Amino acid sequence: MIRKYSYLIIAVLVSFFTSLAVAKDYKMESGNTFNLIGKYRNSEFITNNKELKKISRETAGRATTVEGFLRNENIEVHFFNEMVGYVSPQTCDIDKDKLFAEIKKQTANQSKETNRTIKPIDWVVEPVVDNELHAVYYAFNAQFDNSGKIWTNFRIYELGRGGYEQMLVVATPKAFKNVNPQELVEYLDANHFFPAGQRYEDYQIGDPVAPIGDCGLVGSFSGALEDEDLGLDEVDDESDNTNWLIALLLALIGGGYLAFNRSRKSVPNM
Repeated sequence: MIRKYSYLIIAVLVSFFTSLAVAKDYKMESGNTFNLIGKYRNSEFITNNKELKKISRETAGRATTVEGFLRNENIEVHFFNEMVGYVSPQTCDIDKDKLFAEIKKQTANQSKETNRTIKPIDWVVEPVVDNELHAVYYAFNAQFDNSGKIWTNFRIYELGRGGYEQMLVVATPKAFKNVNPQELVEYLDANHFFPAGQRYEDYQIGDPVAPIGDCGLVGSFSGALEDEDLGLDEVDDESDNTNWLIALLLALIGGGYLAFNRSRKSVPNM
């Protein structure tokens, strides 16, 4: 009996420390969460308000509504929550030429607000509507600040009930060649979660709907500009995932202790 409890305790300990090493959940301002696991588990993920402000000022020239930031040696991913209304791909007219014209117009306006020149150049990944993942994505090259420096911007829109989470992937063209766009879309989609009741499939008749046309999927290079602080201090929600393990571990230890005492009492004195 004692040996059985020892094995159980060891198994729980292994699961506990494995979960700490493998997965981390990060909660963002919108209430959405991201599970940092698998291929990108060693990446840095930031939700701390002050750090996000610093990053957005460096990339956009001003504080923005960025609510999450993932970074590794190859890519950066900026997370923005956009409540534009429910996006139905069936009602969207995503014409690649019209969309690119809108992107040029939007970036031109943003350049005036941030004093950073952004010039879209060409498509890298033409617009894709993925009805299975409830996502829309596209990528283009853009030149910044007349320096000749070119970056690839891969915009992924994971659709939810009230809008979408824009995941803006930024990389050098060389680094982006090592990225499988579909694989990255599937990874980000699988590990980003809307709060209960706010998923795409939770839509109900009467909910606000995004405008007909491009459906608000032009997005922004750096999210909406804002002056007030947004975002949460970094919350390590992995504690929520491991509380049950701690409770179970304590219960097993207590059970093992009781079993040990009972076994001692049951042994006759010699």
